[in-house]
Amino acid sequence: MNNEVPNNGAATPADDDRQSVTEGADLQHEMAQGQRPMQPASGQSAVSGGEAGTVNAVQVSMDRSGAEHIEAQRVTMERSGAKTLSTKSAELENSGALKLSADTVNLSKSSVVVAQGQDISFEQSAAVVAMAGSVRLAGESSVVFLTAGDVKADGDVNAFLMTAGSVQAGGDVHTVFTAASAAILGAAFAATLFLLRRLFRR
Repeated sequence: MNNEVPNNGAATPADDDRQSVTEGADLQHEMAQGQRPMQPASGQSAVSGGEAGTVNAVQVSMDRSGAEHIEAQRVTMERSGAKTLSTKSAELENSGALKLSADTVNLSKSSVVVAQGQDISFEQSAAVVAMAGSVRLAGESSVVFLTAGDVKADGDVNAFLMTAGSVQAGGDVHTVFTAASAAILGAAFAATLFLLRRLFRR
């Protein structure tokens, strides 16, 4: 007589050590095969304590996890990271991304290599390149290359190169190059290069 009790899809202790992703499709099989899972489009996806390949959902929530690519309408990340992130609204706390594209971006104690959006808010955060219609800087925030329609800062503005239509800062504005100085430097470099070429042709 067979006394086996059906599992009914209940999670086993071994499954608890694995990445948790809601609305996934046969995730355990892909993890067993050593493959990065690709999450199909779904209503909500929650990634916790693991790494995912591509996550495609309406809303994505990440905690202490990572992903190759995320595409969603809304993304919240805490102590997490992603290579590329495309969404309408992104909120990052103690997190990071290589490339982030969103309509609205809120960064708190986070860092991004390239950030692009309509409105980007930095709070004790940093970016190498930021391009936006509006940028707000709060706390110890800095951007190396900043291009924005308008920039508002509670304190100082720190940027290596900044191009902005208007700047409102509660403190000082620290930039190595502005758009005008960068143009002058480029023209001077081009003139120097031209003279060197003519000199070595003789």
